[in-house]
Amino acid sequence: MAAEGGLLLGIPIVLTIVAFAWEVRRRFREDVGSIWWIRMGAVIGLVAIALQSIAEFSLQMPGNAALFAVVAGLAIHDDRRVTRDVVGTNL
Repeated sequence: MAAEGGLLLGIPIVLTIVAFAWEVRRRFREDVGSIWWIRMGAVIGLVAIALQSIAEFSLQMPGNAALFAVVAGLAIHDDRRVTRDVVGTNL
């Protein structure tokens, strides 16, 4: 990362990682019930993918990158959002 993009690429990436970690930490503090375990599994998955990426370039494969995106979404998902009930509506 440093050799390819220098500070112009490194600073935004580090800021994004810090913002993501802060948001995940905030979500952990708000969690109650079984969603805590789902979020914990997602964070452990992200750590595992990050550790593997130190030695390999697995995130360059589309399937692994998609899995990483889904797991990251699970880690920051806001479960308090109200969803509209569509049962009984004509779609």
